[in-house]
Amino acid sequence: MTEKRTWREYSESLSRQLALRTFSGNDRISLYDDLAFLLENQFKLADAISTLIISDRSANSPRVYCLQDIAAALTCGMSLDKGLRGWVPEQELLLLGAGSVTVTLLPLSDAP
Repeated sequence: MTEKRTWREYSESLSRQLALRTFSGNDRISLYDDLAFLLENQFKLADAISTLIISDRSANSPRVYCLQDIAAALTCGMSLDKGLRGWVPEQELLLLGAGSVTVTLLPLSDAP
């Protein structure tokens, strides 16, 4: 038995699919620049993501859907690259994942 979806759920699903298909390289660069700016200004990653969601003018923009997926991943204890899965090419995910590991291991290299 299939569960019937409401018009709103159907519309949300279509909007998300369109967002996934239209999230461009320029969108990613803009997202990374804005995120880097906030992180350089001592924002925690989750707070930076929330700030970017709030500051976006369009609730249905591809960027907001992407940021919501990142926020959901962070809430579940996952890393940034896990939240970006499906939004960016696999090569970028590998680089972001490697960067996360490097940042995590960096303090260990300073140990005596």
